[in-house]
Amino acid sequence: MSPPRTTGPVSPLSIGDPVMPSHDPRPADPPRASRTSTAVPLTFRRTNAGLSSFGQTSVGRTRKSSPDEQSAPPTQELDLLEATRVAVLGPRADLPVLPAVAMEALRLVRDPRVRTDELLGVVEQDPPLAARILAVANSTYYARGASISSLRHAVVRLGLHALRDVIYMAVYANTVFDAPGLVEVVRATFDHCVVVARLSQRLAPQVGVDHETAFLAGLLHDVGRARCIKVLAKLPQARGRPRAELEAVADTLHEPAGAALATAWKLPVEVVDACARHHDPITTVGSLVCAADLLAHHLDPLSDEATRDVGRAALGTAMARIGLTVAEVEGLVGPLESGLEARVDAAG
Repeated sequence: MSPPRTTGPVSPLSIGDPVMPSHDPRPADPPRASRTSTAVPLTFRRTNAGLSSFGQTSVGRTRKSSPDEQSAPPTQELDLLEATRVAVLGPRADLPVLPAVAMEALRLVRDPRVRTDELLGVVEQDPPLAARILAVANSTYYARGASISSLRHAVVRLGLHALRDVIYMAVYANTVFDAPGLVEVVRATFDHCVVVARLSQRLAPQVGVDHETAFLAGLLHDVGRARCIKVLAKLPQARGRPRAELEAVADTLHEPAGAALATAWKLPVEVVDACARHHDPITTVGSLVCAADLLAHHLDPLSDEATRDVGRAALGTAMARIGLTVAEVEGLVGPLESGLEARVDAAG
């Protein structure tokens, strides 16, 4: 999770509007711990300014009402949480599907014997995807000063592994950026996920995880948060609510929401598990992503010293879980840190 960043305009490509639940004017039942409460020991509290502190939180938390809000119905916040849960996880939830072109392109890039012409024939069917690949190939990180205008040259320059990563990033971005009024929140989440993906990839050999699984799990670990923000941007119950409240709802639901999306996309079970439990992981891949997530915040230049000090303790615990120390990890990712911004810029 990441504080908002100042970025240029984003051109969203909507995959489809979520199905909105009808609003029931009757008071909602009190929250049940078994339905809406799951301990999340390693997470962050957010304010309008973004990341403010580390700490424990539990799903279904409520914020203290101000004197001006005493007349508001006591179930108002639960209504918003429940409406979002139904829209994202309910039986009528409109889960975006992987575009057919992207699915075929991903199948091809996994084949080391694939011919360039065969891959180009698929990518060219999706002009936005082709444009993204060309833009990434011309980014500072990859171009090395030489600009190209040919999609064929872009594919050759990137290579199969980088091309696979770009396709995944393009699908992620095109799926969730349609969030009117909250695009900057989605963008901040996306940028953070790209950093976590790269860090997961860098640490993967140390814990015996393959590069593709590490990258994909890191990239999608917070996709549920972006998905919830997209739904909240169009949800009637969310109109006029403070952004911090909307982000708190997204944080509450982001793990099951991400797991549902990864399942719908038929991604590997390791990736689904990492989406479902990356704050309190129970698998090797989940532990890797948890460590990379905290490391991304630790390296974030926007984090203040107090946050970094608290985060360093949590990071030490996460690193111990995968058999590394903070000092060892800082040595491993040192060369990567200077390239993080270029890679995030290249992603969108």
